[in-house]
Amino acid sequence: MRISSSLLQSRSLTGMQKQQTTMEEAYTKVITNQRITNPSDDAYGSARLVGLDNEMSKNGQYSSTRTEMNNQLKLQETALGSATDALQDVRTRVVQALNGTLTDENRSALAKDLRGGYETLASVANTRDGSGNYLFSGYKSDQAPFNIDESTMTITQTASGQDYQGGDRMSYRVDASRTVSGVVTADSAFKTSDGENLFNVIKDMVNALETPTEDGTTSVSSIQETLSAGLKKLDSGMDNISIVRAEGGTRMNEISALDTQWADNKVNLQDSIDKLGVTDMAEAISNYSLSQVGYEAAIRSYAMLNGTSLMDLL
Repeated sequence: MRISSSLLQSRSLTGMQKQQTTMEEAYTKVITNQRITNPSDDAYGSARLVGLDNEMSKNGQYSSTRTEMNNQLKLQETALGSATDALQDVRTRVVQALNGTLTDENRSALAKDLRGGYETLASVANTRDGSGNYLFSGYKSDQAPFNIDESTMTITQTASGQDYQGGDRMSYRVDASRTVSGVVTADSAFKTSDGENLFNVIKDMVNALETPTEDGTTSVSSIQETLSAGLKKLDSGMDNISIVRAEGGTRMNEISALDTQWADNKVNLQDSIDKLGVTDMAEAISNYSLSQVGYEAAIRSYAMLNGTSLMDLL
C-alpha cells in the first residue's frame, strides 16, 4: 500500500509530540523528586500513596490534639496545686481557731486569713488559659465557672439554682480509636465528697469566726462545732482535688505513651511514603537522558520529512 508524504509527516509529528511529552514527564520526576506525578504512572501506587498521605495527615491532627490536651492538663495540675496550697493554709488557720482560749479579735484575724484563702481559690477556679478561655468551664470556655463576689463571699446562681455557670466536660479524640476526657470542670473539682461547694464551706467558717462571743449571744463551743464540721468538709474537698490531680496525671501518661507510639509509627509511615513516592534519582536521570535522545531522534526524522533543519525545530 502506498503511503502519502502527508501521512508520513503526520505520523512523524505525532511521534515527536509523544517523545516530547515523555521527556517532559521524565524531567518533572527529576525536578520534583516524585516517582508518581500522575495516577497513570502507577495506578495502584498512586492510590496507595493517597491513602498513606491521608493517614499521615489524620495522625498529625491527632498529635496536635494530644499536644493541646496535654498543655491543658499541665495548666490544670498547676492550678490545682495552687488550690491545694491555699486549702492547706486555710486548714492550718482553722486548726488554730479551734483553740478555745482565743479572743474574738484573734478569731477575726484568722477569719481574714480564711478570706484570703477563699479569694485564692476563687482565682484558681476561674483560671484562664493562654487563649483567654476559662480552664475549668468545660465546653462553655467563654463563661467563668463561678460568678463570685469576693467581698460578700457570694456566688451568683443560674436560673436553675446552680452555682456552676460552665458547661459539660470536654473530650478529645486522641487517636483513631480513643477519646479521652479533658480538664475537669470546676463543679467537680472544688467540692466535698457530699457534693458541697468548697466556697460555701469556707464561707460558713468565716462567718463563724467573725461572730462575737464576748457579748454572750454566741458560745465558743458552737463556733468550734461549726469549725470542726468545716474542717472535715475541707479535708474531703482536698481529697477530691488529690483524686482529680491523680486522674490528670494518668491521662498525661496516656498521652505521652500515644505520642511515643506515634513517633515510631510516623517513621515507618514516612518510610513507606518515600519508598512508594520518592524518585530513584539515578534511574530518573537515566530515563530523562534516554527520553532526550528519543526526542532529538524524533525531531531529526520530522525535519527530514519536511525539508527543514534540525536547528529550526529545536
